[in-house]
Amino acid sequence: MTPKHVVMADVARAAGVSLQTVSRVLNGSTAVRESTRTTVLRLVDELGYRPNLQARSLASRRTNLIGVLVVGTVYHGLASTLLAVEEAARRAGLLVTITRVAADDAVGVAGAMTRIATQRPECMIVLAQHGATVPELLAHHDGIPMVLLLSGQHDLPGVATVSIDQESGVRAVLEHLRERGCRTVTHVAGPRSWTDATSRAEIVERLAPTLGMVANVVDAHSWDAEDGHRVGRRLAAGPLPDAVVASNDLLALGVLAALREAGVRVPEDVVVTGFDDVPGAGFFDPPLTTVRQDFAALGAGAVRCARELCDGGPTRDLRIAPQLVVRASTGRAT
Repeated sequence: MTPKHVVMADVARAAGVSLQTVSRVLNGSTAVRESTRTTVLRLVDELGYRPNLQARSLASRRTNLIGVLVVGTVYHGLASTLLAVEEAARRAGLLVTITRVAADDAVGVAGAMTRIATQRPECMIVLAQHGATVPELLAHHDGIPMVLLLSGQHDLPGVATVSIDQESGVRAVLEHLRERGCRTVTHVAGPRSWTDATSRAEIVERLAPTLGMVANVVDAHSWDAEDGHRVGRRLAAGPLPDAVVASNDLLALGVLAALREAGVRVPEDVVVTGFDDVPGAGFFDPPLTTVRQDFAALGAGAVRCARELCDGGPTRDLRIAPQLVVRASTGRAT
């Protein structure tokens, strides 16, 4: 038996809403209650409904295409955000074309922008790792509405920005450490070519004194556990700070291994925190206190901003709040 072709009316009937409501959800309209949106999107997946994008494009003279450009190395954060963008676009009934280039390849960025533009996207979403990319993006986006996912880049003309609120994440870590009685903090910074790494280091240096803490920043030069281990060996030689705040979880993993090898106890002798809450962070030795970045919300927010720009809406700066996850590496498990 040939499977029944699911149409929009089937989704509306199962959700108990009108065809117009389903259409609004799929088009990314904000004029729908969040509970209704969640129900409709769940049923779209469960029933296997697939919008006829070609028919929609012909009827509206719109391409329903979003061009996604990834500029940089695809570590955990970029990869998770990219998957979230693709999923949110699919749920909204949009097509996505994805291109990646190296962060230091200005010619590649210009060429990628040109290739994406030839496909007539309604909007572009750019995932970048540092601000040096921005001039090239602005010079070559050819008037296509753009959503930029990059920390610390705001108030760009004609560009909507979506990012994790790095300041609130770092503040949450430092305030937690102050409550634990920590007064000296060593921040293990990621590669300064990345905006996230630079932002976190600068925020630690700025906020720590306001909280009665003394901060020292050590550059690890990468996001990798190996460089965290190298820094950890140096820290283990003493004198130890009260706390080590790593710029990501892999650096923290390396620090923990080096301290353990040197006989330094965590959290008894020094407490350690990370940033990201990568899968498995709760099973580090000891389980890692870290900052969870909501990459799903980041991707969904980028697609929502893209739809608003496609519909002629204004640009905006959307910041996603992260969440502190407290575990045994700071002596207090949740």
